[in-house]
Amino acid sequence: MIRRPLLLLFLPVALATQFACSRGAETPGAKPAQEGAAGTAGNPASTDPSKPATPGTTAPGEAQKSEPRVDPTKFPDVVARVGKDTITRSDLLNAANQLVAQSAQAGSPPPVPTLPFFREVLDNLVVRQLLYIDAQAQGLTASDADVKRRIAEIKKHFPDAKKFAEALATQGISEKALTENARTILSVDRYVGEKFAATVQVSESEVRSFYDSHPDDMKVAERRRVRHILIRPEGQDEAAKGKAKKLAEDLLARIKKGEDFATLAGQYSADPGSKGNGGELPPIGKGETVPQFEQAAWALGKGQMSGVVESPFGFHLIQMIDVVPASTAPYEQVRGRIEQFLRQRDIKTAVHKHAEELRAKTKIEKLI
Repeated sequence: MIRRPLLLLFLPVALATQFACSRGAETPGAKPAQEGAAGTAGNPASTDPSKPATPGTTAPGEAQKSEPRVDPTKFPDVVARVGKDTITRSDLLNAANQLVAQSAQAGSPPPVPTLPFFREVLDNLVVRQLLYIDAQAQGLTASDADVKRRIAEIKKHFPDAKKFAEALATQGISEKALTENARTILSVDRYVGEKFAATVQVSESEVRSFYDSHPDDMKVAERRRVRHILIRPEGQDEAAKGKAKKLAEDLLARIKKGEDFATLAGQYSADPGSKGNGGELPPIGKGETVPQFEQAAWALGKGQMSGVVESPFGFHLIQMIDVVPASTAPYEQVRGRIEQFLRQRDIKTAVHKHAEELRAKTKIEKLI
C-alpha cells in the first residue's frame, strides 16, 4: 500500500499529484493508485493507516446530494482568521482540489463542491493553523534545512524549472508561498510526532481484543494466483499497438508449443514488478485490477492460459496458477496493521482533543 505524505493534503494539487504519482510503482494490470493490495484484510488495512489525514482533522466526504453547488471563486480573499493569522481563498481551493485529486487516485467519487464541503475543508485548515501556532510557541517548528529538502524533493519530480513554474502559476501560488506551506505542514508533522505520537502506546491485549471483536473485518475474499506477460506498445499509434499485439500472439503460440511461460515472462514482459518472478503477481482479488485483466483471469481454471488480452497497459498473456480460497487472516498476519490502526486512531483522538482546547482559547472568525 502507498502511504501518502502528510504534506500532500495541503500542497497545491498539481504539485501534490505530480509528487504522489512519482512515488508509487506502476504494476501493470493493477488499477492506478490502488491501495490495500494483495494480502491486506479487514478494517486496519483500509482505514486510517492506509489513508492518513492530518491528526485532529476530519476527512471531508461527499456532501449531501440535496445541497446546491457553489462557485468557490466568489468566496472572499480571506476565508478565515485564526488569531492573528489568515487563511486565504487560495489556501482553501488548493486543499479542496487536493482532496478531489486524492479521491480520483483512489477511484472514489469526487466530493461535491457544496458549501458544507468547503466549510469542512476550511475547518481542517483552521485546525492545522491552530496546531502550527502552538508548534511555534513550543519551539517545535521545522528547520530551514528540512523545508529546503522538501521543496527540492518536489522540484525533482518536474522535468525542468519551467514546468515547475508553470504548475505554480496554474495554482496561483508563488514559490515563497509554497515554501511557507511546506514549513507549516512539516512543523505540524514534527509537533504531532514529538508531542503526541511519541507517547501513544498500544498493548498486545488491545490488538488481540480488536482482532477477536472484528471477525468480519478479518475475512479475506477468494483470490487468484496468476502470472502474466505484459507487452507494452512502444508508442501510441496503431502501428506500435499492432507490433506489440503481434509479439504477444507469437509468444502465445510458443507457449502452446511447449515453451515455459515463466521463462518467456522473464525475457519479454514489460512488468518490472513480476518479470523477475516468472511473471507471477501477488494474489489478486476482485476489484484490484483493471476490468479487462480481471475478466480474463477469473474466466480461467487452474493451469489454464488466456488468449491475448488488451488493457490500458498493453497486451497480456495470463496463466492461472491456483485459487486461494476465502479465509480469515491469521492474527500474526494482520497484527502489525491492527497495531498501526489503533495507534493512528489514538493519536488522532489525542490531537483532536488538544485542538479543541486550542480552539476554545483562540479567536477564530470564519467568513464563508
